[in-house]
Amino acid sequence: MASWWYLAAGQPTGPVSDEQLRALALSGALSPTSPVFRDGGADWCDLSDHEAELGLPRNTWGTYFAAPPRATQEFERGGVETQRAGAWARYKASFLDNTLLGVFSFVLMLLAGPLAGRLGPVSFMVALWVAYGVLLMLYEVLSTAVRGQTPGKLAAHIEVAVVGTMEVPDIWRSLLRSLVKAITGIIFPLWWISLLMILVTKRRTGLHDLVAGTVVQEARY
Repeated sequence: MASWWYLAAGQPTGPVSDEQLRALALSGALSPTSPVFRDGGADWCDLSDHEAELGLPRNTWGTYFAAPPRATQEFERGGVETQRAGAWARYKASFLDNTLLGVFSFVLMLLAGPLAGRLGPVSFMVALWVAYGVLLMLYEVLSTAVRGQTPGKLAAHIEVAVVGTMEVPDIWRSLLRSLVKAITGIIFPLWWISLLMILVTKRRTGLHDLVAGTVVQEARY
């Protein structure tokens, strides 16, 4: 069994066994271009030069990443780039979120019912819309800022991440993303443009993600 070294934060790390190196690659810690060195070798080389002997078949997006069963391993949130979320996963997440928001809105209307007699029709409708806007922002912004996932995205195993660092968005970036998303939802032509961008662009980035500097990708949990 060979002893391997790899670079972590620019520093040689090791030695590790074949199986340990393979596990690092499958966890997403190493990529095909990660420099590795085998004891007895002539020089450092890319991990891809040894992928056949290590049993590292590439996945559909060119890396070795393969998520372990979610029931047995919990990952730290953020910091790892995976595959962009597909259209079906994003639709499923949106459907679940909208269903939950519909339930919350119905409860909100029931609770606001006694105010209808005290406020005029216009004032009552304005109050309901303001309350719904606050509910939407709290639901979308806080859940995204806390773990990069709304309940719908959690169920669909996708997440929002910051471009470059792939970390969970902070509260201000989450707020900006949600505001742009709400605006595109109100202005129908922008909604279509954003939808087409998600469907046909390489990064599958809608207007709200483009403005906020975020992407929606598959989650490891």
